[in-house]
Amino acid sequence: MKTSASPAAAPPQSPPTCQAGPAGARPGPALVAERVRLYRGGKWSAILGQTIMAALVLWVVHGQVPAAAAWAWAAVVAASLAARAFCDAGRGEPAAELRRTRAAVLAMGVAFGLTSVLVFPAAHYQSQVFLAFMIAGLAAGSLTLTSFDLRVALAYALIVLAPLVVRLVAGGEPQAMGVGAAAGMFVVFLAMNGLRAQRNMRETVAVREADARRTESLMESQRRLEHTTAELKRASEELRLTFEHMDQGIFSLGPDGRTTFFNRRMCELTGLPESFMATRPTGVEITRYQYEHGHFGDEQKLLEAGIRDRLRQWLAGVPVPLPAQYFRRTHLGTVLDVKTAPLPGGGFVRTFDDVTALVDTNTRLQHSEAQARKLALVASHTDDAVLITDPERRIEWVNESFTRLTGYTLAEAAGRRTSEFLRGPQTDSDTVARIDEALRLGMKGAGEILHYRKDGSAYWFALETRAVPGEDGRVLHYIGIGRDVTARRESEQALRAARDEAERASRAKSEFLSSMSHELRTPMNAILGFAQLLEGDRREPLSARQREQVRQIREAGAHLLELINDVLDLARVEAGREVIVIEPVALAPLVDECLVLMRPLAEERGIDVAAELPALLPRASADRMRLKQVLLNLLANAIKYNQPRGRVRVRAAATAGRLDLTVADTGPGLDAQARERLFTAFERLGAEHGPVEGAGIGLALSRRLLALMQGTIEVASEPGRGSTFTVSLPAEEDALDGAAQPAAALDAEAAAPPQAPETVWPPAAGNTVLYIEDNTVNVVLMQSMLESVPGLRLLVAERPEPGLELAWQNRPDLILLDIQLPGIDGYEVLRRLRADDRTRHTPVIAISANAMRGDIERGLAAGFDDYLTKPLDVAALRAMVRQRLQAVGS
Repeated sequence: MKTSASPAAAPPQSPPTCQAGPAGARPGPALVAERVRLYRGGKWSAILGQTIMAALVLWVVHGQVPAAAAWAWAAVVAASLAARAFCDAGRGEPAAELRRTRAAVLAMGVAFGLTSVLVFPAAHYQSQVFLAFMIAGLAAGSLTLTSFDLRVALAYALIVLAPLVVRLVAGGEPQAMGVGAAAGMFVVFLAMNGLRAQRNMRETVAVREADARRTESLMESQRRLEHTTAELKRASEELRLTFEHMDQGIFSLGPDGRTTFFNRRMCELTGLPESFMATRPTGVEITRYQYEHGHFGDEQKLLEAGIRDRLRQWLAGVPVPLPAQYFRRTHLGTVLDVKTAPLPGGGFVRTFDDVTALVDTNTRLQHSEAQARKLALVASHTDDAVLITDPERRIEWVNESFTRLTGYTLAEAAGRRTSEFLRGPQTDSDTVARIDEALRLGMKGAGEILHYRKDGSAYWFALETRAVPGEDGRVLHYIGIGRDVTARRESEQALRAARDEAERASRAKSEFLSSMSHELRTPMNAILGFAQLLEGDRREPLSARQREQVRQIREAGAHLLELINDVLDLARVEAGREVIVIEPVALAPLVDECLVLMRPLAEERGIDVAAELPALLPRASADRMRLKQVLLNLLANAIKYNQPRGRVRVRAAATAGRLDLTVADTGPGLDAQARERLFTAFERLGAEHGPVEGAGIGLALSRRLLALMQGTIEVASEPGRGSTFTVSLPAEEDALDGAAQPAAALDAEAAAPPQAPETVWPPAAGNTVLYIEDNTVNVVLMQSMLESVPGLRLLVAERPEPGLELAWQNRPDLILLDIQLPGIDGYEVLRRLRADDRTRHTPVIAISANAMRGDIERGLAAGFDDYLTKPLDVAALRAMVRQRLQAVGS
């Protein structure tokens, strides 16, 4: 392969320099640098010589001139010598340094020129002669040593000699005038020598600079030559590597008909050995080799008809040219695209491209199109919209259902992408991107897309698209099948709106329940609280009649509170806001607790209550608090609706992963109609006119709570034979709990002496309690509940901000804090208390009418030490306050 040479590099241009010119011309950089170098080289010798001269002058004129004049002259000389010593400090630009050096030299000339003015003795002839020759020597030395800078040397000599000549001539003495004339002639002589020396220096610098330019020019030419050679070598190597690694085969024949170049890819595509091509065969020799080695064995399959005829003529010696481009399949099965281009001066270059994949793909495409036509025939008879696209997603075919759905005919849709005419401003691009990504990964793409008809109306289209691959795995078509799902989407939208409305109503109900719980408990706090205080007041005891009346108030209030709790619990469960915490629950201790609580009611009505539990029972999977609530409700009903001196029995049994707990009574029993209505809320089965109080909520609430715990409740009853309620719950595997003897526990509890109605407080050692509460009635109630505590000081704040100030100023031992406060709530007050070092460790008890389980859990999680709910139990409040104050005191 021949390559053209690079154009010859132009001769390098000489860099501009400043030639050494006449004395008045501006010096060039080289001359300036040379002068600076010479000044630096002679600096210290000049300073030393002139220092010695100055010392000799002072020694000679000592006692002959005034001391003040001598010292003044010495100071001027010292200053000029210092300027000369430091004029090149910091170096820098040569021109600037030359200017500083010249100034320093002239300053020295001025200093020594003052010798004839300040220290020249008037009456001592020998001293005058010495000074005259010394000054002349300085001038001569300057003209000799600094002749490389002649103007400065002459200026220095003039400055030094002029005062001396004037002094000698002005004196009028013949001898003095002769000395002055001799000194002047001497200086002129030296100046002429200095002029010749400076001319010699300029010529030397010019010659040196010319040599440097010639050397630099030669070096630059060498560098350019090396760079050009490297570039040619690199370009040649790049071209060789390009041909060797290109995917296209290439070779060329020269004017003599022989091979001049070929690459490895050409040998791979044609099956010609590299060793054969390296012999530089002619075109005829190459064709003959291919025939001899079976490259054209099946000409019908390997070559086009026109090419076969030309090759035969070529081998017969007829110089027929081949077409500029033709296709042939080699004996290796590769289809080649062969292109030939003539070269200037004779010969040609021929390239070979492997187009096997393209030809085979076209063949398969034709087959696929035939199959697609068959598929289209089937798709044209389906009710779903069907479209077929090419690999670039341009529509090739649609069925009649597509036209009916979109309004676009095949002629209108063909060649277009769906993104061009079916999608619109409200089409979800994320869904489209998700379908495209699935197709790109070779998976099915499916989704519901908002499309637009030809008339502009929108509809929802459920689309499923799949790729149709060829034999080589490449995509030949995409087939999309879909249907109009607008009606279903609208129905789902209506359902979602209804669900959202239901959720909004549920949230409103929950907010209402929370608000109602707070609003109902707040007045109940005052009713039950003051009733407890009146009933237990020892300082001003009530009469027996008054105590009975207060007891009735307290019991009525307690009953009302129980009804409020049941109603709110039922509403919360129905609203789906109840939080159930499932845990393993041991039944025996739970039954014991419930029997103890039911003892007073059972004794009052003469009912025999007992538990009959097996020795070993699995633990129940339940919410302990809610299961206890259900069992208490069943026991209360069994006692209240029993016959006089009746019986109630609690039993349990484990069967098939379940735990059954039964409560059986000897009451009047229920008929079938009553049993059907038994678990309906507010249904009392006619008992609302009887002596037993109630609202008909307990059983309805129990069934709903058990359902949340994956449990059930059933009743078995017949008139006159009592009722048996069975609670069934999941049993914990491998969790057995030994049953206690509930009856014995109940008897032991019954035999225990009654507790005193009020705790006797030990004297308080000046304890301070802060109560932050915005309700005045609650404040008065708290004051009344804690006023009996000896030595206890109660501080009250009805707003949170003053309450914080009281806490920080008084450092109370205990803080009682309401949750719902004006401005900032109790949680924010607690946060600020904990953030301040003065109250960070002060115990804080929440006193709130927010009594739901979630409220209590949130309060304890926020950092309250305890959480008491309104209405307050006086004994429980005092016990908790006492416990906290004792802990502080210890």
